[in-house]
Amino acid sequence: MADASDFAETGAGSHLPVDAIVAFVDHPTLERAGIWLGSQRRNRDAEDLLRLPPPHPHTQFATMHELTRVL
Repeated sequence: MADASDFAETGAGSHLPVDAIVAFVDHPTLERAGIWLGSQRRNRDAEDLLRLPPPHPHTQFATMHELTRVL
């Protein structure tokens, strides 16, 4: 996971239950999250739990932070 100051991302597959995201619900500075839990249903459940906008596309992120490449 990234620093929870504004963005959290996980790609834990089926190893992480939706309940593991509860700590991020209503986090005061978390603005965006990218979550992949191994199934569309679990991903939707996590998104419904967090109620956050989707993460920025990589190109938008690169432009915002004046990066020339995003790997």
